[in-house]
This record gives sequence, structure tokens and C-alpha cells, in this order.
Amino acid sequence: MKKTTFKFATLAMAFVMIFACSSCEKEGVFNPKQKIKRIFEQEGKHLEQEWTWNKNLLEKIDYYWGITLTCTERYTYDKDKVVKVEGSYEGEYSSYSYYYKITYDGAKYKRIDLYGDNTPEESYVFEYKGNKISKITVSVYNYYGWKGGFLSSIFPKETISIMEKLAKSEKKSKSDVYTYTITYTYNGANIKEQVFTETDEDWIGSLKLAFDKYDTKVNNPFYKYFAEGMPVTSKNMPLEVNIIETESEGGHTESWSYKLQYTYVTNKENFPTEIIIREIYEDGDIYEDRLYYEYEK
Repeated sequence: MKKTTFKFATLAMAFVMIFACSSCEKEGVFNPKQKIKRIFEQEGKHLEQEWTWNKNLLEKIDYYWGITLTCTERYTYDKDKVVKVEGSYEGEYSSYSYYYKITYDGAKYKRIDLYGDNTPEESYVFEYKGNKISKITVSVYNYYGWKGGFLSSIFPKETISIMEKLAKSEKKSKSDVYTYTITYTYNGANIKEQVFTETDEDWIGSLKLAFDKYDTKVNNPFYKYFAEGMPVTSKNMPLEVNIIETESEGGHTESWSYKLQYTYVTNKENFPTEIIIREIYEDGDIYEDRLYYEYEK
């Protein structure tokens, strides 16, 4: 069975944080009832992220690899709406600075632009159907590799892997500027399907995430969170996500699938404090991961 051949994604064992768009509320405003303080991974509770708040506004996020601080991101606001995110990454062999410029059309996202070392890297242009995001067109201008930080604060590892493989694709145009799309359908306040699609001459690739079950009693601590590229969050948490990958070329089509299942431990406000993620393949292979959340008191 194929597990990693499709260039869109190797969907890893991670928590799917991005699901459905908000309704008529202002985009870019994030003021959750329970504010994340720290995020840990695995049994040893290895620190991954530490969030700092200034009253109701998220001020910065520190990202760790092992015990080493590798990235810090700071948020700039127009009143209560985020308009810029600036980050700096320090690796063992390289450093990198970047920022995201967020543009609005009234209460809705218009576009988000990513600059790395003051060079345009990517843009995300939004389309709406009513008050919900229906499509995002992603243009990649320059690719310098995944730097960590802002993406991982909101994108699940599944989506990061998708974007990594898209950016590294061998099917770039001659100008090295290429696009792919992400489309959304909804069931109330939660997403029903999220589909990534890229077309190049006679080759078509797609990856569909079908969110088949939600736990409507568990609150999403990322609901209404703003994020580079896809500020799309659900009110509730998923119980099961089915993933279907498809490639078509020269009249031949191939597809394969697998699923993610989630179990939650919550606090008295019904926000998750522990998330168990199981990745299940058709050949019987099962992988498990755990995430732990602490909140401001």
C-alpha cells in the first residue's frame, strides 16, 4: 500500500486544528474563553509551544525543538484584529526572518502575503460564499524550506506536509511561480470537506480530508484563530477524519486512503487537555501520538 508517494502529503500523526470558517463575526479576531499557555507532545510532555498574552490579545508564541528555543513570533494588531505576524528562526546552521502581512476586505480576509528575509515567498487569496471561506488560491514564488513557527501554530502536521511537498514539487512552471487551490464545504459551524488540488498539463493531483464525525461537546481552543494561508477553524473537535489521495495522469488514475481518529480528555470548561491521535492505514498499521494543553488561569 502507498503511504508517502503522493506529492501533496504524508499525513502524519497530528491533531487537525483547521476545520471550518466562522460565520458573520470579524475575521482575524482571536479571543478564546480558554487561552492556551503551553503545548506539549508525547508521554514525556516535551514542550513545543509557549504562548504569551497581553490581556485578551496574543502577544507572542515561542517554539521549541527539544529544550532549545528555535523560533519566536510576535503579533501586531489594528485594535483587536491581527494585521502582521513577524518571526525569527534560529537553526543550528542557518537563521531566517519572515513576516506575514494580512489584508482585509471589511470583516473578511482578502489576502495574506508571506515575506522571507524581505523577499516575497507566498500569497493566499480568499474567496467567500456568503460569510464562509469557500476557496483559497495559493501562489508560491520562492521556496526556501520549512522554517517552523507560524505554520505549526495553526496547521496540523498533515497540512504542513502537504504544503512542503507542494513547494518542493518537480512540476513547477518555468518561472518557478505556481499555484494550487484549497476548497471548503461545511456542515454548520464545522467543515465537511477540505480539498487540495493542483493541475499541471495532463497531471491532476488532489487530496481530500473528509471530517465525518465531531465531538460537539469539546470546544476547539483554536476557534477563530488567525493563521498564515488558512485562517479556518472549527467550533468543535473532530472524532474521525478520512483522507483520500488521488493522482491522474495520461488517462490513468490511482487513489488510496487512510483515517485519523481522535480521543479527548477535557477540563471542566470542555477544552481539551490531552488529545490522543490514531493514524490508521488500510494494511492494518496503526500509529499513535499525544498532545497536551495547558491554559492560562
